[in-house]
Amino acid sequence: MVKFTRRQLLLTGLATGITVTGTHRYFQLQSNQKRQAELEALARAKVSQRDAYDVLKSWFGAGDEKIEDALKLKEAVTLATPTIPYNRAMSKLLIQCSRICTYQYAMSKLNPTYDGAIKALPAYSKQLDGYTQIASIKASDSEGIEDSVEVEVPSDLESQQGSLEGELNHSRKRLEKTLKQVVTIKSVIPVYQAFVLSSQKNNIIAFRGTNRTSEMVQNFLIFQQDYSEVGYGKIHEGFADAYQAIAQQVRDAAQKLNPALPCYITGHSLGGALATLAALDLALHLPQLKPRLQLYTYASPRVGNPEFATRHTQIIPNSYRVINLADAITLGPPRNFQGMTFTHVGQVWSFLVNAGDIDPNHSFNTYRLAVLREVETDQTRTYPLAGTR
Repeated sequence: MVKFTRRQLLLTGLATGITVTGTHRYFQLQSNQKRQAELEALARAKVSQRDAYDVLKSWFGAGDEKIEDALKLKEAVTLATPTIPYNRAMSKLLIQCSRICTYQYAMSKLNPTYDGAIKALPAYSKQLDGYTQIASIKASDSEGIEDSVEVEVPSDLESQQGSLEGELNHSRKRLEKTLKQVVTIKSVIPVYQAFVLSSQKNNIIAFRGTNRTSEMVQNFLIFQQDYSEVGYGKIHEGFADAYQAIAQQVRDAAQKLNPALPCYITGHSLGGALATLAALDLALHLPQLKPRLQLYTYASPRVGNPEFATRHTQIIPNSYRVINLADAITLGPPRNFQGMTFTHVGQVWSFLVNAGDIDPNHSFNTYRLAVLREVETDQTRTYPLAGTR
């Protein structure tokens, strides 16, 4: 009779348990794999050729539906035909005003004592010698700018660091009169956003554009809000806030203008969006100006939804939108985005310059040269179409 020690019994039991457990897990795995295979077979049997077709259609048809939705949205807004023809001579002057306005904005950041006079700017044109500057519009909210400046720091100030390293540095440089150190400073100053001009022939209100395309892209962080008047649709929240900060100043300055003269409102890029809002705002708050208002925008993004665009064109029929067909900024915000819709206002005058990148396609100089050379047109282009209309 074979006798087992306690140790042998324990080891035998352990081995048996491992074997049983391993065997159980093996059969369990085999069972799961078999069940999975059966389920997949049932799934394949259920998906017929027609089912697969429907799946593919849902995948790739979404893009086609978006194109159709965009076209329907475009067709939903009927823009009014201007009662006054597009004026090339004025457009050349207005695009120059847009440039001057951006210089004015930049100068106010560089020189805190600058008073906003456009004649002091290098971009000033003698074509404006017959105009009087009625007002310069400053942003209500101050903007901060940061700059790195190398300044001379007295050695005794450097020694006040309070650290051992500071004391050693102080001792080592004790004979030096000064130390140089790069210091980051921040200046908080009000900046100019627009100017208002008056002459014996007409009035001009120009809004500053965007310094860098990256600023314009940041403005496409999209939210919408109701326009201030009921029944006027929804507008881009960022553009609304930017205009609201200066709205009262614009109205106060416009009240000084001769309402019997044409009043041109203009701007490039962000300035175009502000000009779009200003034209409607002045028509509603200063009705004596309404019949004489004309809106010229350059490289403007979309501002509001179809309801807003419809109301805008009814009130400001003499509206003209100059665009570079290769300028991506004019295609934003998207027509349809997360339940929000946007569409343009104004009769389109377009040209095509493709420099191969976003910045040059959107730049002010690209637009200025196009307008000066009179290449913008309201005629339908004859480019081949890829199945869209």
